[in-house]
Amino acid sequence: MKDLAQENRENPTEAEAILWKQLMNKNLGVTFWRQHCLNIDDHNYIVDFFCESLNLVVEVDGPAHQFNQKNDAIREWRIKKLGTRMMRFSNEEVLKNPKRVANKILNAMNEI
Repeated sequence: MKDLAQENRENPTEAEAILWKQLMNKNLGVTFWRQHCLNIDDHNYIVDFFCESLNLVVEVDGPAHQFNQKNDAIREWRIKKLGTRMMRFSNEEVLKNPKRVANKILNAMNEI
């Protein structure tokens, strides 16, 4: 799983790369990890971005997610079951206005 996470970090989608520029280097005041491995109930998941201090996952959903809605729902349920907050954004939303997405994340962080 770690090898796949590393491969994903080396080959991000365009939207992930753009959002990473907003999240990296504590740009929002906290550390985010990208393509981070989570083990939940013996299930391994790679999440796009994870802030451990806030227990916050940020996912960027591309076209493949529309065909995996059931699996995504199960995955999200398991992640949230641990008290982890999850935010989802579409590729289009990130590509169109990454600063707006970053502001939504920042606003959510302030509510935690």
